[in-house]
Amino acid sequence: MYEEFLEAINRDYLLDHVRRITEIAPERLSGSEEERKIVSYFKEILDKNKIPVKIHEIDAYVSFPRESKLELLYPDTKSIPCVAFAQIKSTPDEGIEGELIYAGEGSYDDYKNIDAKGKIVLVELSYTPPRPEKLRIATTKGAIGLIMMNWGLPEHDSLPLGTVKAIWGNPTDEDFNLMPILPAVGITRADGEKLLGFIKQGNIKVRLIAKADRGWGTILLPHIIIPGRGSSKKFVLVGGHFDAWGGGVTCNAVGNAVKLELARILWSRRKTFLHNVWITFWPGHETGIMEGSSWFVDQFWDQLSENCICYINVDSPGLKDADIFQANTSPQLFRFHQKLVKEFLGERINEYKRLTRTGDQSFFGVGVPSINARHNPTEEKKKEWHGATLGWWYHSSKDTWDKMSPENLLTDAKMIMAYTISLANSHILPFDYVLSAEEIINRLQEIQILAGESFDLGREIKLARLYRQRALKLRQLVRNLNERGMSKKNKEVEKINDCLMKISRILTPVVNTVKGKYGQDTYGLSSLTKPIPILESVKDFLSFPDGSDERKLIKTRLIREKNKVYDALFSVIEQIDTIL
Repeated sequence: MYEEFLEAINRDYLLDHVRRITEIAPERLSGSEEERKIVSYFKEILDKNKIPVKIHEIDAYVSFPRESKLELLYPDTKSIPCVAFAQIKSTPDEGIEGELIYAGEGSYDDYKNIDAKGKIVLVELSYTPPRPEKLRIATTKGAIGLIMMNWGLPEHDSLPLGTVKAIWGNPTDEDFNLMPILPAVGITRADGEKLLGFIKQGNIKVRLIAKADRGWGTILLPHIIIPGRGSSKKFVLVGGHFDAWGGGVTCNAVGNAVKLELARILWSRRKTFLHNVWITFWPGHETGIMEGSSWFVDQFWDQLSENCICYINVDSPGLKDADIFQANTSPQLFRFHQKLVKEFLGERINEYKRLTRTGDQSFFGVGVPSINARHNPTEEKKKEWHGATLGWWYHSSKDTWDKMSPENLLTDAKMIMAYTISLANSHILPFDYVLSAEEIINRLQEIQILAGESFDLGREIKLARLYRQRALKLRQLVRNLNERGMSKKNKEVEKINDCLMKISRILTPVVNTVKGKYGQDTYGLSSLTKPIPILESVKDFLSFPDGSDERKLIKTRLIREKNKVYDALFSVIEQIDTIL
């Protein structure tokens, strides 16, 4: 069955979609006329294949970069090409002037021995942390402007495009104060290294002009529902953004080509798999930061919470110079990922890559597990490119046809199909929670060692170990049911699937978010780099002297966060015990 679905993927169709999308509109900013042209193309293809599609119109806070200018004033005078980032606060017409300092990657650690107050800061463009978090941190450090030098090599000569809005999704009355209040621009790698050379020699002064429009607009979200053969209400969600910067080929015309091809094949064979498949095209990813997918969570909360099996993010498949097929997964999906990669690619995957909150991973709060898979460059290549995980051309005018590998695109499309159809036809969902328990145990022990006797996590560590014991028994129960070949109507199967999904709904908001079940954490928030980010404040707690007011205030909050962890673990154990 799976071979039939994989072999149906047409390489020529994939490439033609990429070509047509980038011919119609290489740069596809949300809220623009180009966005509407691409949605019209999607509808044309779907109508041709008689696939119904609902196009949602959404109010969204969009932005369009405008004028930008960077001048070196001292120790030399020259104009430096630059581009304004979206969602910035614009400078006055005359711009701003200030001393330029260097802050490495722009993380908190990079500011340890730097006084940024009243200065303009030069940082590396990277994901450690991402752009919006760099600006947020620079703001807290008192900077008056930010300049990001592009990744890649000096000879690549590309200007980075993007947004610096940290708010995930549309702003609200509670978080609008977190909108950017600094101007920020991007420059080439070569010019960044020249400025860095001046900084190392002594004082350097620059003038910066950067402007962008920002405000409410209308964006479009195409949504396809492909019914399975049975009465199941459960569904696999396949999504990826279609808005784009620059040349827009690998980010993300390729991903949209894959989704159009999946829709064609799945619709024509919809009576051969059990559960439903939803396919979505996210707007507001690039200029608005996940405004489409977060709106979708809010509007379809009940259906996502009750019935969504998994979210598969399709972003930048088919990269050139990408030699390794990898997936960032929720822990309960890692063994499933291992099995499929071995079965379809003949490769053995040993390293678990934790799912991070990038791309359109708007589903942590609702508790939906996720996979984000594609061919990636090697770690050596990323290092050579100064942290360019998706190619040095990413988010630039250099993201053109030649940056795509048709072979990788076809392979990635087949693997995305394999994930989708395997999940859509699973009688018993392939979730395994042993790794999840081990991840929680290791993180709690790590925090306990850091905190020492000043903060006790003994109760939570004990529960986490009990959770691991139950997860092992749950694994064996699922194995036994699979070996018995239970039918989809068997009550045991229905109960086990409900249990497997409820565990994810309970744990994911605690293990993967700060905001919790109903909120959306800011993009690139530093504390999200490790599991159970609500306990990351232990570091702040320890930074103040024993007995201080600050330490007492933080401890009160930490105890409450600790109770959230306890409740989640206790509830999960109850769920598993009921099934066992």
